[in-house]
Amino acid sequence: MVNFVNDCEIVNTATGTIASLSGFDGNSAVYLSGDRNTLLNMGTIFSTNGIGVTMQGDDVITNNSGMIQGYDIGVLARGIDYTILNSGTIETGTYATSVGVLMAGNGTSKVLVNTGVIQSLSIGAGTAVQVAGSNLTTIDNSGTIRSVGGVAIDASTATGAIHLTNSGAIIGSNNTTYAVGGTELADTIINSGSINRSVAMLGGDDLFDGIGGFVGGTVFGGLGNSVSRTRWRRCSRMPDRACSTASKAPSAFRCSRPARSRT
Repeated sequence: MVNFVNDCEIVNTATGTIASLSGFDGNSAVYLSGDRNTLLNMGTIFSTNGIGVTMQGDDVITNNSGMIQGYDIGVLARGIDYTILNSGTIETGTYATSVGVLMAGNGTSKVLVNTGVIQSLSIGAGTAVQVAGSNLTTIDNSGTIRSVGGVAIDASTATGAIHLTNSGAIIGSNNTTYAVGGTELADTIINSGSINRSVAMLGGDDLFDGIGGFVGGTVFGGLGNSVSRTRWRRCSRMPDRACSTASKAPSAFRCSRPARSRT
């Protein structure tokens, strides 16, 4: 394990490898324990029995264009404010409840920007991205977020809302009901990409904007006054015309065919 305290910049080049081979569960290959640390990884970081990278402090940045692999967690962010930039691959193996990226902490700026691949390869109940912190968490995906055996993005235990923008692919397992699970607060999901299964937004006054996107299932608005915007023409349990404008959504609605252009 490599441990860094305050004001460090760590660069792992394309030919470099940082590994934790310890038999102790939970060990991290890279541990950013202090504040204002930056990890730039172009090579390989892996842990055979624990976590690839742990981000503990305040104002911490992980910028990955290489490979980060953990046994149970790929990247664990549990500091105050942090940013994860991924244009490479972050993944976990076949551990039953493995998590690709776990976003915890109580800061007001918790950001994940993914243009690469984040995945859990567990055939059990693994999650690609799990949100468990307080205050707002922001996820911007134009890459792929994928879970082989579970939910792709799960924020059901978080005590702060999520703001998810997806122009890429979010892929949940066929063994699960939904690919994206929101919080009990006022979540925002803007989807111009593809979500292969249902979306569960739970409670709160949520906003789902699906203009230009695809959802291969049902969007559940939950108990709050949820709002949907979509260009799909036919929605069960909603008037047809409500699909092209903002409207209060019922507890569930399904969109199918794209709207015909109107002159």
